Amino acid sequence: MSELPTINLLKPHGSLALRVKDEGILFSSDLNHVQAIGAKVVNPDVLLPIDQNVTFEALVQGRRGKAADATVSEFLLAYDELPIVNPTKAKFRHTMMNETHYEMLRIYSSELEKENTV
Repeated sequence: MSELPTINLLKPHGSLALRVKDEGILFSSDLNHVQAIGAKVVNPDVLLPIDQNVTFEALVQGRRGKAADATVSEFLLAYDELPIVNPTKAKFRHTMMNETHYEMLRIYSSELEKENTV
């Protein structure tokens, strides 16, 4: 008897090929939902230019007099439909309270406990 080598590849941080629909997460090979987000045009007057050398203080100073408008809200609402985990303060809440991400992390943890696992 021979053993067939297998690989379980888990990506618990989400994927652009996934989309949220009716409280569920679906696979989307055409990425239409990502293209729809990319088509959202944000008013350039409310954006700040950021380069590698920008400081936090410069961003705060540049923000004065600029306010987010409806174009920013529309973009953020569409972006929030992507089931990906962003590096924000809400990351823990998002991964632990979201059933799908929690389940992926649970499976990941279980797989790591098996013999010959990396």
